[in-house]
Amino acid sequence: MINIEKNKEIVQNILNTLESVSIFIELSEFDTVDLENFIQDSLQFISLVVALENEFKIEFPTELLIFDNFKQMNDIYNIINELMYQKGNDEICK
Repeated sequence: MINIEKNKEIVQNILNTLESVSIFIELSEFDTVDLENFIQDSLQFISLVVALENEFKIEFPTELLIFDNFKQMNDIYNIINELMYQKGNDEICK
């Protein structure tokens, strides 16, 4: 479980990115929502991946581009956090 208060900026950026692809999640639902209920097709999934890459200035490795890796908000957060850490952008990893 993510400490939402400590990581509020990252969490809010994820939620804003979801909204940009017409997926609307409340902050209070962040830890419990299953995106399988929101992603309608592969086009929307790819749109989400591209939007997240643009928002966080990262690139998801091909081996991570599996829908199961993006079903839970905590998983998305952890992947983004790890990629930002690898990129050397420590301020997102605080």
